[in-house]
Amino acid sequence: MRIIGLDLSLTATGIATIDGDTIDVSTVRSSGAKDASLSDRASRINRLVDQIVALSMPESRSSRIWRETGR
Repeated sequence: MRIIGLDLSLTATGIATIDGDTIDVSTVRSSGAKDASLSDRASRINRLVDQIVALSMPESRSSRIWRETGR
């Protein structure tokens, strides 16, 4: 069984993954701007999702597939 924990903040997302006896901890940094357009914000969130899924589900080929199926 794999357990994934997320620690979300404004400047980084902490990711802890426990898979059997293996524990991995990672950080995905991010920065946004108060005056960013909705399109810029959506692009930033999509990049973060891609990075988080890649780190927590390395066997997943694409976070796009994950977003469409929820798996």
